[in-house]
Amino acid sequence: MLLLNNNLWLISIRQSFLNLLPYFIMIGLSILSYQFLEIFELKNNIFYEINKKILNLYSFSTPLIISTSISYFLAKNFDLNRPLIPVVNFLIFIVFYWEYKDTNEININLNLNFLMIIMPILTVLIYKNISKYFYRFSQFENINNELKEVLVSIIPFLITFILCLFIIIIFIEITFYLSSLNLFNFLFNLPIEILSLLNLIISGFIWWATGIHGTNLVIVFFGEDYLKQTLIGNIDANIFINNFVIYGGDGSTLALIFAIIFFIKDKFIRKIAFIALPFSIFNINEIILFALPIILNIRLLLPFILAPISNFFVAYLFFYLNPITESITISWVTPIFISGYLVDNNFTYVYLQIIQLFIAVLIYLPFIKNYQKYLSENESFENLKNSLGIKEHFEKTLHLNTIKTQQDIINEEKEIEKLIKELNNGELILYYQPKIDIKKSTIKGYEALLRLKKNNGEIVGPYFIEKIEKIGYEKIIDFWVINQLKKDLLFWNKNNFYPKISINISPESISNSNVIEKIIKEFKGFKVDIEILERTFAKEMNLFLENIERLKSNGFTISVDDFGAGFSSLQYLNILPANTIKLDRALIINTKNKSGRDLYKSIASMCQLQGFEVIAEGIETKEEFEIVKQSNINIIQGFYFSKALPFDKLENYEKELEKN
Repeated sequence: MLLLNNNLWLISIRQSFLNLLPYFIMIGLSILSYQFLEIFELKNNIFYEINKKILNLYSFSTPLIISTSISYFLAKNFDLNRPLIPVVNFLIFIVFYWEYKDTNEININLNLNFLMIIMPILTVLIYKNISKYFYRFSQFENINNELKEVLVSIIPFLITFILCLFIIIIFIEITFYLSSLNLFNFLFNLPIEILSLLNLIISGFIWWATGIHGTNLVIVFFGEDYLKQTLIGNIDANIFINNFVIYGGDGSTLALIFAIIFFIKDKFIRKIAFIALPFSIFNINEIILFALPIILNIRLLLPFILAPISNFFVAYLFFYLNPITESITISWVTPIFISGYLVDNNFTYVYLQIIQLFIAVLIYLPFIKNYQKYLSENESFENLKNSLGIKEHFEKTLHLNTIKTQQDIINEEKEIEKLIKELNNGELILYYQPKIDIKKSTIKGYEALLRLKKNNGEIVGPYFIEKIEKIGYEKIIDFWVINQLKKDLLFWNKNNFYPKISINISPESISNSNVIEKIIKEFKGFKVDIEILERTFAKEMNLFLENIERLKSNGFTISVDDFGAGFSSLQYLNILPANTIKLDRALIINTKNKSGRDLYKSIASMCQLQGFEVIAEGIETKEEFEIVKQSNINIIQGFYFSKALPFDKLENYEKELEKN
């Protein structure tokens, strides 16, 4: 199902429900007020009439309100026309949901409530794909952008409206045809116990998938008389299910709320639970269902159905062992424990509800913990992992702070998707820049540098590295570099060419034992130098030092890259477990005046006194080359000698250097 595989769809629906939270709170308060006035027979006042009108409005308008909200946020997040998408969704929705009579009355078809989620998704899918192709061929010159946006939306709008009408008509016709076959007639011959279990499963699943309230579904599938049948003893199905099966609302979500409050640390989830709690006590659970959300949340589907089933069996057994002698009437908004006490005016059935609540909390707990974990991770790099061939090594590390606004997450999602598209449309390759020993006129080694080959053949630098680091996916690139370098080394070795290669490893990877194990496994026996950034030393120092020593003990040399680019370099000179220091180009740039040249020479001298081999990076001009020589540095890397070379050019480069 597309919706479950694309995070942006899920975020959009979650955002639309969350923004309707004030609406559901208002409805919850109206239901409570209405029930209070009913119980105390305070019907002859304006407050009663107002609440009654609000509840009627809630029944008729809620599907359309939800549908409009979903269509708006889908349009917003997919960068579609925000006014038009809700408009076409509204038009199609009322065509089927609101049926006009000759007397100018409106008949609401509650059987089509499922349209409130399906309709906006279908609308956006069609409009998104049609407009994408239509915009390519539409040309409107010499007009402002606002008018152009309107003009290019006309045909996609019309096509979307017509296609949606056609698809929904076919769907409804198929549905009516199936219903005419009386496929559910066999249900009425089933025992009431089995009928009730089917009710819990079917209504629970469809409520989760469409947002249609379970009571409406019971009437559609099982008939209105079903709820009045005696289920066990003197308790009918309606009272049994409302007070001992789905207390807190469909899915027994009061147990979910308690699981969150007592066992979940996530601040965002806890806030939703505390807001929903007073309403859920009175069996009104729209807030937790829409704001968490539970609807279309695949991670909470199973407990949403299992908890009521568990309650059913426990309650059925309890009433079988402790039957009541007289029939009872309990309102569906009666809070848990109070309803248990009213069964027989004692605490026997209160104990039953305590047991049920405890079991249901245990059912929900592992699933809500898994959902909490899901909110802290992002799976957007699945395609990139597959294309780079490192799926088995990659660990999801993008942490989404749930305190962020939903829009922050969406913007981050768009940036990630754009980056994935750029990388998947191109080809990652490695180039190698020589390190020249000017004293011996030989190649000291090469540094592996990442490049991206675009579709047009252009080779560009790794402009995406900063974005990769920002969202926490350094390891995915490190793994690819390791795999590609291994292929290049094997190729060279077959040709009796054995260069020493340096690779850059991110600070996060150096502190990761899995990455260290892979480096040792792939490169042990080869001449490989590991380059690390100076900022690495400020992170997890003990683990970092331990991993560096593991690499050195397995024959690897260690270089510190970009030394001098930060502010903490000098304090680490006496503890660096490195063989080589590479002076950053930022230092050589500042040698145009005497103080800058003196600083460069002093840093080089200090590093040499500490026993480090020193390499001058980024040397591009004759003047910079002379300063390096004056600083007694023998190894140079930079454009002055050579740019980075493709892997198949290294042998020829060395031969040409030897000739000269």
